[in-house]
Amino acid sequence: MDARLFVALKLGVELGRRAMGEVSAALAASRGLRSVRPEGLHLTLFFLGDVETERIDPLIAALEAALADAPAPRLVVEGTGAFPRRGRERVLWLGVREEETSAGRLAKLHALTLGAVEALGFDTAEERGRPFRPHLTVARPRGRSARVADAFYAVAPELRWRPGEVALVESVRRGPGPPFYEARRTFALSRDS
Repeated sequence: MDARLFVALKLGVELGRRAMGEVSAALAASRGLRSVRPEGLHLTLFFLGDVETERIDPLIAALEAALADAPAPRLVVEGTGAFPRRGRERVLWLGVREEETSAGRLAKLHALTLGAVEALGFDTAEERGRPFRPHLTVARPRGRSARVADAFYAVAPELRWRPGEVALVESVRRGPGPPFYEARRTFALSRDS
């Protein structure tokens, strides 16, 4: 059976609850939105989609080799936004930027991930054809009648975050509501500097 997979930096339960606490309060006056579970907040490095079972072990091996000893970035979760834009929301997000002390590490993780999956024949052309916009998806509108409260765009959490690992994550459906995100494998990042 295929698995719906992506490669990501998971925010973690504590920071996820803090971030979603602010977001949930700001979205209280909104309607028609499906929020992400706090423990599921993550920064996607690459979305693979449905992956055949026989490709998972080679994928794990390629990511493990590519990400070995990669340095952990220092990140800040700040600001909000929407794709494709405010007023036409399909995805609501919290922005992520890298601290100057680790400049370039996040972009390197993204590039290493793309290189590893490309070597196995996964198509990354669409990802490479657009700018990398680090973010944490927090909610998605359901239907055309969804409305996003203006308060969402004023949320400014300023959470500092240093991920210790990259995860190969499976999106699992267990009934109604948002999916659960379960790590199939994690790859430790170096915290030397």
